Amino acid sequence: MMFLWESVALAGLAGVLYAVLILMVLSKKLGEVARMRPYYRLFYLATALIALAIASRVFRALEALTSLLGPEAPPWLHQSQLFYTLTYYIPLALGVTISLAVIWQYWGWLVKER
Repeated sequence: MMFLWESVALAGLAGVLYAVLILMVLSKKLGEVARMRPYYRLFYLATALIALAIASRVFRALEALTSLLGPEAPPWLHQSQLFYTLTYYIPLALGVTISLAVIWQYWGWLVKER
């Protein structure tokens, strides 16, 4: 059951990464038309951080899968909570925060218009 939830979490993270990539392309085009500074380049950093979080989540899914197979899982799959904090939670939070800041820079005028 745990592996199922990990798979769903991976699909959700892939969706977040895909949405950030789409917003990067749209923001780049809007910035070129409006002659804005190239803030969209920060999306590259954000996507790298989100991809790191996805890779860390794959390790957690593999750990859940091997727990179904028995206690003979490879020891490198059993990582500490500190490992997941440094490779999943922090990069994901930073990636989403950077993305939101850049999105606000390009698309904030939509909220201000009445």
